[in-house]
Amino acid sequence: MKRQILILIFLSAASVRFLPGQSDKAYIEFTDTAYDFGIIEESKGIVSHEFIFSNNGGLPLILSSVRPTCGCTTPEWTKEPVMPGKLGSINVSFNPKGRPGPFSKSITVFSNAANNSVVLIIKGYVRLLNDPFSEYKYTLGPLKLKSIHASMGTVYKGEIKNKIIEIANTSAGDPVKIEFKKIPEYLDIKISPEQLKPGGRGIIEVVFYSDKLDEWDYVITRLVLTINNQIIPDNMFTVTAVVREDFSKLTAEELNMSPKIVFENEKIDFGTIRPGQKIENEFILKNVGKTDLIIRKIRASCGCTAVEPDVKIIRPGKSTKIKTVFNSAGKSGKQKYAITVITNDPKNYKKILWLEGTVTKE
Repeated sequence: MKRQILILIFLSAASVRFLPGQSDKAYIEFTDTAYDFGIIEESKGIVSHEFIFSNNGGLPLILSSVRPTCGCTTPEWTKEPVMPGKLGSINVSFNPKGRPGPFSKSITVFSNAANNSVVLIIKGYVRLLNDPFSEYKYTLGPLKLKSIHASMGTVYKGEIKNKIIEIANTSAGDPVKIEFKKIPEYLDIKISPEQLKPGGRGIIEVVFYSDKLDEWDYVITRLVLTINNQIIPDNMFTVTAVVREDFSKLTAEELNMSPKIVFENEKIDFGTIRPGQKIENEFILKNVGKTDLIIRKIRASCGCTAVEPDVKIIRPGKSTKIKTVFNSAGKSGKQKYAITVITNDPKNYKKILWLEGTVTKE
């Protein structure tokens, strides 16, 4: 009955959504393009969802293929042509066996419609009734973690942020002691308890001190994790943060007196060059504000290097240059690289410069 009511509502809405100019083509429209199964038990087997669609065009609609991202989804769909104003369906099944934890799968629908490809999404969480640690997604030897990545998000300079990662010892008879090697001074890592008993659970607390770090923008720290003083495969643990200056508390007068960065050119095209050739270019910037402009950081994307300017504090009305070097060795075709410049300009604290061109084939 619920499905019949849904179809009646959809048919009524579809008649309203019939668009002018579509009389010479088919047009596919779904009641929904995503479905969340929620928590499903592995032991209960395959689950399914039916996606209903309508042909809101003027010609018969024919589905040519329905392709899932992996073999764990088994779609069945309406094979015969769907006439204008009529309905069709795609039934998608998911087998949770051997797939604990969260999942998200896409199914691409191809047809002769004006919108000839539509992506459907199914998602959910597979729970193993007999596995008390099924919610822990990452395994390092006997240790399971809910994450191997502590993301601090945006951290304003001077701010302290922390992240807690839940862990568990899944071994049958041995306690587990976890340690991290070469922890930088801007991080503090506490493991509680210091030793995990078999079947025991605990936490890793990561504390990030932004004022102890001479770095700006995106920061990634890779740490080596040991278990019982042993380095095991795939033991990398990462901490990330985006370090920014907090301009939100500046008054209108302070903003008016702030530095202001202006580039003569934010994009340089070096044209066409031969493989192995090195190209040097310069971006010229000027401080047109009323106080000193400070260059906090310059970062170039892979394939290009940016040379730090001789002067990083630019007085009002003064200029400086950022030199870039591009080495075309091992490259061919069109090239495009970004140079990120971080400053204390509150309105343009992050500027992206572009270097592009073409490397001829050998």
